[in-house]
Amino acid sequence: SAVCADAKSLLACHGGRYVTVACRGEHGCVEENGRAQCDESVAESGEACAHDGKRACSADGKRVLVCTGGQNQTQYQCRGEQGCRVVGGKIDCDVSTARGGDACDQAFEGTFACTEDQLAIVRCSGGKFVPDSSCKRGQRCLSEPGTTRCAKPDKT
Repeated sequence: SAVCADAKSLLACHGGRYVTVACRGEHGCVEENGRAQCDESVAESGEACAHDGKRACSADGKRVLVCTGGQNQTQYQCRGEQGCRVVGGKIDCDVSTARGGDACDQAFEGTFACTEDQLAIVRCSGGKFVPDSSCKRGQRCLSEPGTTRCAKPDKT
């Protein structure tokens, strides 16, 4: 069982001992009908967590964390402009920009992203981003809804 220690933390029994879990999400820690509800949608890597398998955005908004063995660990990098955000209670990770070797979710298998320098395209394959193609000289990688491609940058 668990109780709110204060408005932003939960005291939970995990593995036979009590741990303090940070409730960094916008709803904090509230008790409803005798049950403590902790909003763990925002967390820090290495921090204690109450629900194994539950995902959260890192406090800096750049990573997706997953609760493993009672501790939050980085699962994915969210290098796109939108970063990691909580939308309607769900974790949304912008992977329109990625590095070769970055982990990617099975849901993104076969999808493409731009490298940070915008000179190449990477593809999610077997759980990580791998090189796909380099952009020709004078072109930049553009990641737009539904398409990732190399093109000459618009002159503005």
